[in-house]
Amino acid sequence: MELTWPIKIRIAAALTVGIVLLGVLGWQMVAPQEPTGVVAMRNGSLSIVNIIVCAVLALLAGFISYFLCKPFGTQLAILAAPGGMAIWAIRTGSMTSLLQIDAYSVEFRRAVYSSLRWEALLWLGIVAAGFVGVRIADRVSHRGTDKEPLRENSKAKSFFISYLSVVSIVASALIAWFCIGILAQDVSYFDVKFGQVIGQPAVGQIAFAVAVSFAVSAFLLKFFLNSSYIWTAISTVLLSSYIMITSGKTEVLTHMSASWPAAFFAYPGAAILPVQMVVFGSIGAVAGYWAALRYKYWRKHEK
Repeated sequence: MELTWPIKIRIAAALTVGIVLLGVLGWQMVAPQEPTGVVAMRNGSLSIVNIIVCAVLALLAGFISYFLCKPFGTQLAILAAPGGMAIWAIRTGSMTSLLQIDAYSVEFRRAVYSSLRWEALLWLGIVAAGFVGVRIADRVSHRGTDKEPLRENSKAKSFFISYLSVVSIVASALIAWFCIGILAQDVSYFDVKFGQVIGQPAVGQIAFAVAVSFAVSAFLLKFFLNSSYIWTAISTVLLSSYIMITSGKTEVLTHMSASWPAAFFAYPGAAILPVQMVVFGSIGAVAGYWAALRYKYWRKHEK
């Protein structure tokens, strides 16, 4: 799919719907109580009702965007939900602002990282709701047509798909972990325990690092394993949880709290909030996937 002007207009339409429904209306559901607060369950403003409302808004964003993006609804409308949630990821406070509440307490830092361990699942659930909206719109649009392909109930095929999905998720997380360590940079200083520590990256740097890292993951997995961007998007949860768990270890927190201010981290990913990892990572996953398709198409016709 070439990025012609009609395609660009459709992408802009999908992003606009997502920004209006989630970035503007949904912000009222997730906005922290303090101006420098973070978008996280820990801020106390996120309730089950608010989460459900956000999921419904994401579903509507995907559903509406599908019809605005036709005939490329299934390919482009999936950007609506993460595109709108990107406003949350940009407006949120930083990990530093969260840790600075009690910067020198090891117990407080441990509690922060512990509370964020599995939060990426929540944000991926909202992104997935947008995908569901796209699928519902696709079914409605093709109601009465014989669009579904014949399914093979092969155990061998099912096992292969399951195996490939697990490999893709783990491989994607590893690739992104490596890339984020290089790209999510700020001022750095030598450290006797970790080699160096990194200052809190700016939100623009985080967006760039995470999106590019997962775009690289999706590109490589599509090119070599023919994997879907879905597995790359899911890997954002694996990577975020892994970083929160390893960064919340007692030996890490004890050294960091005694030696460095809250604005410094042993690994750059520890400064990235789960909402930022999932949202920017999902956008990067879609971009990398389609970049790989275009590259394959170019190679085929170049020969």
